[in-house]
Amino acid sequence: MSTKRPLIFYPLMALVLLLVGCGFQLRGQMDIAPELKTLALTSTDRVFNQDLIMVLETNGITISDTADYRLRILSLERENKEITLSGGGIVSDYELTGTLTWGLETVGGLALFPAKELRMSRTYQYSYNHATASRSEEDLIWNELTQDLAINLMRQVSAISSEQLATLTADARAAAEAVQQ
Repeated sequence: MSTKRPLIFYPLMALVLLLVGCGFQLRGQMDIAPELKTLALTSTDRVFNQDLIMVLETNGITISDTADYRLRILSLERENKEITLSGGGIVSDYELTGTLTWGLETVGGLALFPAKELRMSRTYQYSYNHATASRSEEDLIWNELTQDLAINLMRQVSAISSEQLATLTADARAAAEAVQQ
């Protein structure tokens, strides 16, 4: 009795081998410098703060006021701009932009670099006939936008290596000492 393999088996196996061979892997936790595994966090936006804490903790970062470094959220701005007008001069499309300004500093308050800015945008259609639904869609898009800003902030923090962190810290301390003299 012979068993025949379904025709889909061989192309599927080839695809799996191709993906494994090229180094493909699912996204997991980001690699974080050990010095940044525990961070203090300062943020004035309560909702964004919750999103950011969730992203940080998912990637193995502990939030503690006694950490050596502080992630400071300086501002989170929301802008809603008209981008398309209908034939009757009525706005039909909007662009929602979120701008996050942040910095990393030592626990003593020394900024390691000038404030950095992250900006993301999304567009949506606005219907005056369904104004409530359009406002709900705008709120949903804003929530997704702030979650994406938190994830991108995490990516930028994870890009800081231990060596870069040591250099940034030494430079910040040297600059502070030069000002005091």
